[in-house]
Amino acid sequence: MIDEKINYREHLEFLEKENALLRESCKKFNLLNEWFLDMMNLPDLESIYRNILTCLEKHIPNTILLFNVINELHNESTLVEVAGITNGLLQRLIHVAGFNPIGKVYKLIPEHNDYCRTGKLVEYKDGLAQFSASELSHPLASIIEKLIGLRQIHTIGILNEGKLLATIHFFTFGNKGKIDREFIESLVNHAALVIQKKLTARELKESEIRFKALHNATFGGIAIHNNAIILDCNQGLSELTGYPMEELIGMNVLQLVAESSRIFLSERIKNPDDKPYEALGLKLDGKEFPLRMEGRNGPYKGKIVRTLELRDISEQKRNEIELLKAKERAEESDRLKSAFLTNMSHEIRTPMNGILGFASLLKNPKLTPSEVQEYFNIIEKSGLRMLNIINDLITISKLESGLMDLIFSSTNINAQMDFMLNLFKAEAYQKGIRLTLNNSFPSEETVLTTDREKFNAILVNLIRNALKFTQKGTVQFGYQEKGDKLEFYVTDTGIGIAEEKQKAIFERFIQVDSSLSRGYEGAGLGLSISKAYIELLGGEMWLKSELGKGTTFYFTLPYRKHLMTTSAKEFPVSSENGSKFKNKTVLIVEDDDDSLMYLSILLRNTGCKIFKASTGVQAVELCHHYDEINLVLMDIKMPQMNGYLAAKLIKEFRPNLPIIAQSAYYLDMGKYGDIFSSFLSKPVRPEELKQRIEECLYSEIY
Repeated sequence: MIDEKINYREHLEFLEKENALLRESCKKFNLLNEWFLDMMNLPDLESIYRNILTCLEKHIPNTILLFNVINELHNESTLVEVAGITNGLLQRLIHVAGFNPIGKVYKLIPEHNDYCRTGKLVEYKDGLAQFSASELSHPLASIIEKLIGLRQIHTIGILNEGKLLATIHFFTFGNKGKIDREFIESLVNHAALVIQKKLTARELKESEIRFKALHNATFGGIAIHNNAIILDCNQGLSELTGYPMEELIGMNVLQLVAESSRIFLSERIKNPDDKPYEALGLKLDGKEFPLRMEGRNGPYKGKIVRTLELRDISEQKRNEIELLKAKERAEESDRLKSAFLTNMSHEIRTPMNGILGFASLLKNPKLTPSEVQEYFNIIEKSGLRMLNIINDLITISKLESGLMDLIFSSTNINAQMDFMLNLFKAEAYQKGIRLTLNNSFPSEETVLTTDREKFNAILVNLIRNALKFTQKGTVQFGYQEKGDKLEFYVTDTGIGIAEEKQKAIFERFIQVDSSLSRGYEGAGLGLSISKAYIELLGGEMWLKSELGKGTTFYFTLPYRKHLMTTSAKEFPVSSENGSKFKNKTVLIVEDDDDSLMYLSILLRNTGCKIFKASTGVQAVELCHHYDEINLVLMDIKMPQMNGYLAAKLIKEFRPNLPIIAQSAYYLDMGKYGDIFSSFLSKPVRPEELKQRIEECLYSEIY
């Protein structure tokens, strides 16, 4: 009887235990079911990750939980959520470790992969140092283990169809922590389904966003059509055609092209291929434009339809036209430059032939004095022609490189115009042409502030051209006031310029290939140089011409009326015996013996005293010891000491001594104007030399 009571009591205890287990299992099942339903309604993956850890934290005490998202493509693990740890302890761990583990990306080690891919909760026995993939050193890992009282590390992977989605790590500490494997594995299996569903939904949404972005971000329009009827389109097609998107849906693609392209497009739709083609587009407002179209077959809502891309190629067509024009211009430029070089060869060789040919004839001892004089005249004429060509080329080079200086001064216009009349009077008389001047202002009102040399060069070029291209009749030049400008003109009764060539007449190298230059010597650069000078001086230039009747060139210069003052008058002309220089001393600094001799001869009859130096050092010494030196002609390129340095040293103890630079090279007077009073370009012309000396010696008097 007693045995039966004992057996009954044991059986009852067993049943109570089984019942308790069953109730616990039902409780867990209900909990997991409720949790699963709640998790299905969460808006995003981040909420799901936090919810998983919250559920685990409630049922697993004394455990720190780590949730890592896995990127198998890059073999990386990112810690995104932590639970079961106070903020104070977390801050201490961050301080000890030296970094914040949350958000950090870790490389997966083989052991992690092996453990996580089992889908079971696995204990990791190698310690925190190994678990951290060497992010923590062994001593540092040992300190952290003691800090949190770490007893065990467990890990489990969240997998779906063999793909590792995430991992959960369990750091158990204290004596009360207990790992419920069955509950954890069941929860993880449920979580895998929810996470995968959310991942799929997110990827689908992102795919749709990318598709829409690409769909609308294309530089052209996209129309998805079935037998030419538009099923769908992007915003680009609306912007391309002007139609609202809602109107485009259901429209026939043929309505988007001009009438002339519809038969062609209809054939392409009936017999499609993947090759691009062009057609004429038609906008809502009726405007036609060039289109590039390209189609592809593809699925759309369960059907195979055609996706058509349309691009406006108006800009491309314009660029093609511009490229063609640029090619033609380049070919024309190349042709003109070739013609220019050919003409330059002729223009240089012709005077060289005269110089060298007649120089060799002068060796004949039997020549008469008249023949010798005639040959010298020819050599001089050829040399001047050669010098003009070289000067034009140098001027063009300066203009192209932006190195052309402007030196402004007050200039008596009437005096300059009278000088031009006297300069060309003999040439006009020899050709039987009547040369006249029209001055509209009294002399005392004709003060113009400009670059005198360039002003003279402009007039010389225009008057010389007028005489060159006029066989009979008249050449007249003059000026008149037009508002705040003076308008100058040079008119002739010459051959004239054809209308189609008038726009190009000022272009460099352009004249050398036209009929205007045939039969006339010259490089054809004068008008180009003149126009460039005028624009530098603030004016403009144009022409009127009629073929066979003559041409008039006009140009303007800025003008502000004021009366002539004494300081603006021209320097008095020297008397023939050169008495103006009689009591003056000029130092010639020149290392070339021929140039030194030439300058000495030019100044021999002026009555001035001449000192000579062949180096910059000698020039400085002479100026230091001889106060009687009134002016220095300084060569720039010399041995021992160049002209720049020599002039600078002289100015230190003779600041008021005029120094005229002379060189075959370009001199920037804007840069060296405080050192040199003036500049002479080699070869030095006698008239220019005397004019420069007069200006420098008497600048304080006049």
